[in-house]
Amino acid sequence: MSEFTEVEQPFLEQLQGLGWDIIDQGPEIPADPARSRRATFRQWLLPEVFNQAVAAINPGGGCGT
Repeated sequence: MSEFTEVEQPFLEQLQGLGWDIIDQGPEIPADPARSRRATFRQWLLPEVFNQAVAAINPGGGCGT
């Protein structure tokens, strides 16, 4: 039993059920952060994904001022 199998995997399954894109790294505890588009496992923000999402909801690129 581990936090990964008892907490993280079920949470990812719930998010996937809500329509989120999930990066499935298999049933084992992930060892390579690059597979999840991160430099390290401590990185919680994915700059490329974040920038694309912001651009999608704000196509003008400005702050409205």
